[in-house]
Amino acid sequence: MFQRDEIVKVRGVIEIYHERPQLVVERIRRCEASEFQEADFCPVSKHPPEEMLSALRGFAQSVVDPAIRAVLQSILGDPGISEPLKLAPAGVRLHHVAG
Repeated sequence: MFQRDEIVKVRGVIEIYHERPQLVVERIRRCEASEFQEADFCPVSKHPPEEMLSALRGFAQSVVDPAIRAVLQSILGDPGISEPLKLAPAGVRLHHVAG
């Protein structure tokens, strides 16, 4: 009925079954893109994204090897990479398995 990673809207009730809560789904449907923002489903830091990106750029600037520093600065200077990083940064504990 739904594909992996689709956002759905669920209506239901929580009931106790065998002394544990269970969700009884009364209605479920696929959400329209206008009903949510993907950022709502990503972990959020207490630090502003621009501040964290600035710190990352500072780290890249501090790399001693000029070739590696140039590559890092090139990557972080690309808006196609840096802008999405502000919305959905990579994580150590939370990630999707490739497959």
